[in-house]
Amino acid sequence: MLTYPCVCGISFCLGWSGNLVDGLISVKCKQTIEGHGGPVWALAKTDAYIISGSSDTTVQAWDVQSMRPVRTMSGHTSIVHSVEVWNNTIISGSDDRCLKFWDMDQDFKCVKTIRANNVACVLRAASNHLFAGLYKTVKVWNLETGEFAGDLDNHNHWVRALNVTKGHLFSGCYNVINMIDLGTFKHMKSMTANMGSVYSIVVDNNMLYAGTYANSISVYDLRTFECVRTLTGHTGAVYSLALSKGLGKLYSGSYDNTIRVWDLNSLSPIQRFVGHTSSVEALLTTDTGLYSASTDGTIKLWR
Repeated sequence: MLTYPCVCGISFCLGWSGNLVDGLISVKCKQTIEGHGGPVWALAKTDAYIISGSSDTTVQAWDVQSMRPVRTMSGHTSIVHSVEVWNNTIISGSDDRCLKFWDMDQDFKCVKTIRANNVACVLRAASNHLFAGLYKTVKVWNLETGEFAGDLDNHNHWVRALNVTKGHLFSGCYNVINMIDLGTFKHMKSMTANMGSVYSIVVDNNMLYAGTYANSISVYDLRTFECVRTLTGHTGAVYSLALSKGLGKLYSGSYDNTIRVWDLNSLSPIQRFVGHTSSVEALLTTDTGLYSASTDGTIKLWR
């Protein structure tokens, strides 16, 4: 295994590891991207850029082909916990209790700041609305008019996970996942389990996967709203999930510093990605591979 650093702050890791850990092939990364001055908490993507948010209070745009830094967006005064993309705009949420809107067509200029009154743990843009997960609520803004559209208050704790699929918003808080109709913003269903905080949600067809504080992934059948499986193997909270439907894989990132790969058909673990030296906070799949962001301050690319 050889690592070649270069002056732009990007290390290229060449080669695969063939080690077996817990019966899984242990794989090392293809590329490590450094540039943030602190933990990296969030990832988003456009056609041209990978977007990241960090404890260094900045939002960074990286060229998706070379992963070299294109633009650093400064303006927040505290940790950037969440990033999202809507049309030509990057939206970021910070511990400074502000949401900022950066226009990519205006050289990534901050064109709007909204006071959220609390920390936005997660952001999702869909159906011309912005959804922000905060303490005991999801705040909603109309992205076309810029107007505040209301609070979705049927939550018992911090809302750390949001997913929009097929006209529904899924929100995760403590021991519960709520299903909300996007047409009416009405609460439809709650899925409960003894899983602690829900940190991440992805949906594939009729199956919902939730990464939880209980070091596991809870699997729900959306036809019955029952928990049909619990995927175990991580030794820390599962902070991030991502899907590669074309490959039939589910990826999970954890406080245990690793990423696990699960076969969507059998729901069995098939690989283990190692290389981060701290918790894996965000995962993102693109045509070029899987990206992971960590509190070790790096972004890694796994092909």
